Amino acid sequence: MMLLERLRIRKAYIFNLAIYFILLCYSYYFYFYIYQDYTYQVGYSLSLNYFKLIEAIVFTVSLGALYLYYDISDSIYLTYSFILYVLLFVPFTVFYWMSNNYRQYFYMVVTAFLILELFFIAYKYFFSTKREKNTRFNYEYILLFVFAVFLIVNIFAYLKYGHSLYYLINLDEVYNIRYESREKIPTYFKYILQWSALVVIPTSIAYITKIKKYYLLIIPLTVQLLIFTINGSKFYLFSLLINLFVFLIYSGGLMNFMLPALNLFITFVLLWKNNFVMSVGIRRAFFVPQSLSFVYYEFFKSHPKLYLSSSFLKRFVENIYSLDSPFIISRYVYHEPKMSANVNFIANAYSHLGFIGIVLFAIILALILLAFEYFSENNVNRKFVVLISFSSFLALVNSSLLTTLKTHGLLIAMIMSVLFLKSFRD
Repeated sequence: MMLLERLRIRKAYIFNLAIYFILLCYSYYFYFYIYQDYTYQVGYSLSLNYFKLIEAIVFTVSLGALYLYYDISDSIYLTYSFILYVLLFVPFTVFYWMSNNYRQYFYMVVTAFLILELFFIAYKYFFSTKREKNTRFNYEYILLFVFAVFLIVNIFAYLKYGHSLYYLINLDEVYNIRYESREKIPTYFKYILQWSALVVIPTSIAYITKIKKYYLLIIPLTVQLLIFTINGSKFYLFSLLINLFVFLIYSGGLMNFMLPALNLFITFVLLWKNNFVMSVGIRRAFFVPQSLSFVYYEFFKSHPKLYLSSSFLKRFVENIYSLDSPFIISRYVYHEPKMSANVNFIANAYSHLGFIGIVLFAIILALILLAFEYFSENNVNRKFVVLISFSSFLALVNSSLLTTLKTHGLLIAMIMSVLFLKSFRD
């Protein structure tokens, strides 16, 4: 019976992956060339190359085969790499063949995803079935201490820089406080608030859920709202909702339903034909990251690269642009110096070190995911790692790896995940 169920799931996966690819192709054509939103048509050419379509299908299927063979819901590594595959790689292949874009860069991106998958296969073959060793040290005390420190700092930040909860029901006016926060709040406070909203508060929710003291949830939820009123970032509100949603899907073993859900979402957006919904649900969600990715490649293949001069090596390497890559693209390509053209971790890696950078950062990301996998494997509390780290991880779709580790708190998420898993050994 289990074998038949597994075969049914695999057939459904193949079917839904094919529908997803077709829907993305139709969405690109419909939005930019039937619906014709001329506001955003620049940079989204329609130049169909059917040989590149074959390439797109071959690599979509071959790299997607990993998630056909393994159960996604049994692995943090597979869950996160699958999300990148679905949200980044498949739309990337669609954009590649429909806009007849650079083949060299296409194979660079294929290489990055291949590295991610090969590292997982190597881990399962050589290092899997790790078991937790018994220890007398109580990590729960450290976890509670971290909660207390961040709670105190967040309350202090709200008393010093916070605004009225009025903005929670008037989201269109948050830009007033967003500009003010950029001027007033020190950089180190911004990091703390980001780590709190994206990592520490989700960890505290995981802790409270684990000990089943649900009435205590009012504390982290209130703090999250207060943090929002400090800098007006809507992402703090919506990221927590997305976090909880993905956590429920993963904990219920329903990751295989992600593709059908995306197919329903795209179908709904196409049928609704609302300007704003289509712009966000099709253009922004699936094709802006891909367009920017090729723009980065086109610019930095003919201009000097950054060589990590805007990272921790800035003291040793001169940045000839005096800008980070998102602002370089905004200024010299889009002629909007105040805009920040954020892009995914692969294109950002190319802007620093070219193809070597893509390989290097793909390996680093694979090692990070292996760390999550190593500490969570065979642990019954593995599902809570998703709740703790997903908001930080999702930033990779529109941010560099180093920025995600530092600013978006992925490194903090790894530490908090380890503390949580070691605090509870059921």
